[in-house]
Amino acid sequence: MRKKCIQLVTLSLLILILSCCAYQNTQENTEFTNESQSHNKDSTSQGVEFFQGTYEEALALAEQEDKLVFVYFYYEVNRPSIVMRDVVFRRPEVGQYFNDRFVNYQAELEEAERRKSAIMEFYSYFVIKFPVYLILDSDGNLLAETRGSASPSQIISVISRALGETDSDFAAMQKRYNAGDRSTEFIQQYLMNSIEELAFQTFNGHDEESIKAYRDERAKYKKIADEYFNTKPKTDLINETDSHLIMYFYWDAARGDEIVDFVLDHYDEFLKVSSKTAMALFTLETTYLGVYEAAQIGDEKFVEYFDSLKSYPLNQAIEYFREQDYSVDPDQYFPRCVWYGSGTDYLKAKGNWDQDDDVYLKHLEKCAASANRFDLVARVLLEPEEPPAFLQRAAVEYSRRAYELDQTDPQIVATHISALLAVGKMYSAVLITEQYRKKMSRTPHGRVTLKEFESLLAATFEEKIESSP
Repeated sequence: MRKKCIQLVTLSLLILILSCCAYQNTQENTEFTNESQSHNKDSTSQGVEFFQGTYEEALALAEQEDKLVFVYFYYEVNRPSIVMRDVVFRRPEVGQYFNDRFVNYQAELEEAERRKSAIMEFYSYFVIKFPVYLILDSDGNLLAETRGSASPSQIISVISRALGETDSDFAAMQKRYNAGDRSTEFIQQYLMNSIEELAFQTFNGHDEESIKAYRDERAKYKKIADEYFNTKPKTDLINETDSHLIMYFYWDAARGDEIVDFVLDHYDEFLKVSSKTAMALFTLETTYLGVYEAAQIGDEKFVEYFDSLKSYPLNQAIEYFREQDYSVDPDQYFPRCVWYGSGTDYLKAKGNWDQDDDVYLKHLEKCAASANRFDLVARVLLEPEEPPAFLQRAAVEYSRRAYELDQTDPQIVATHISALLAVGKMYSAVLITEQYRKKMSRTPHGRVTLKEFESLLAATFEEKIESSP
């Protein structure tokens, strides 16, 4: 009965929510090490000058200046997108190449969607991989499309090929690879060139077979990269090119992987041959994945990785972001409450629901004191099918804090009611439900009517809720 109440209350208020709302790598030792110290989003004369107006105005300017339009389409919290925007596109040689040829325009996915920008018509083509680079004529017709992270020389090479200025020599390299050449120098360059080939890999974002073909192609080169890194002495990997290859092919790796752990163990050395931005993001992301994967299997490494947030090099990566003028800070990029949410998976996998609250719940106090953060924690604690008593009590506490901060959000109200029902506090749940009901608008536009809401409540509690409990 209690479980049913929880599910129905949550369902009823969630219903309310829905209704309410050929250049080569000739600069091997300088591609990333001269990272710009400015992280202001405004363009500078040293890098790519992105047009500050609307997409339509960019097309008009391109027609006026008889240029093509280069569109950098990115996602704000995507690691390769951040590195391209804040490192690669700030390089003088990259700026010179692009500024001479294009009206450059950058579009962030969520912002473009919110503004209903016409640029969103291209989104379905590349939903699988960010960032994306589009070359358009002044009428907005798509002439070429490429994708993925790249070094400064690689992005110039990729776009020059897209424009027909240069050709690829990868077919000759592939023939040499097929003939058995496995020298480290050749494989290193082969992998660098494979990144450019993957940039041109096309697919239909709505076709599973097309997406699978893209992933299989990338997996083929990832396997070659694994063999290359496993046969090369680890200390020899501390160089500009191998650092870039690691960042590219190990973007979805986690702490516990031999290569990842080697990079983090030699953070300072890799920092000298890579950018601070790339290293900070790599460090945070691989640790986050390590936390998540260890939690799923009940591995005690979960606690170790989690606690590494306050130790070197995680603290260095976090501090670096806080010092810069980034729109995404580390706590937003990897919300701490989400990290703590993995604790439920960890305890569930361990099968140890009786251990002391301090093993897990003490960390929750570190969450930012916001209604949404407290609500997220409460919902995570209620996720198990049969939450133990100490998790239920904690869910009530955190949902209460969220409710005190925001009594207008249907999700927050629903979570608090669910938590109260979980511990048998029926009267309080009914009272809060009734209070929220009285605040509802009577207008049917975009919201359920009071009559419909009363029916939902009656079904939830299996009895008619009177106007005053």
